[in-house]
Amino acid sequence: MTTAAGIFNYLTDNSVNFRVLTHPPIFSTQELARVNHVMHDEVAEYAVFKADYRFVMAVVPAGTVVNERALRQLLHVRELARSSDWDMERLFPECEIGAAPLLGNLFGLPVIVDSRFEKQERIVFYVCVRSTSVMMNWREYKNSVDPIIAPIAGPSVTGKALELQEEPYAHDM
Repeated sequence: MTTAAGIFNYLTDNSVNFRVLTHPPIFSTQELARVNHVMHDEVAEYAVFKADYRFVMAVVPAGTVVNERALRQLLHVRELARSSDWDMERLFPECEIGAAPLLGNLFGLPVIVDSRFEKQERIVFYVCVRSTSVMMNWREYKNSVDPIIAPIAGPSVTGKALELQEEPYAHDM
């Protein structure tokens, strides 16, 4: 099972430069950016989806939503559904809900990252608990995870509660 210590060991063993950020438990990406003195769009959020019969991790900049239509088309899947809390507990048993590290590859998940991160120098994300996050160079993250990079983020939802952008789809009968 992958814990925060396991994540740090993986990064260290792979010669990844990173900075561990400890802070009081934070539940807002705006607050996470403020406390760590980074730009809001350098903070990453994720959602895990069941894409047909497999789980995938989608990573987008804070304050944006996952465009499910774009993700479905990218993955060439018929059904796409956000994972349940029960699924999240099974996939990330050592992590708080909503604080799984964005290293889905360590959990056997393909990772799809929004292409907006290509313009960033660094990326910040939680590591198993909401009181610990990591800051690392974007290129090092990309080399460590080997994600699919594509435009999967929908419009900004600044000032609103973050929700996933859901697109209706028809089931073939």
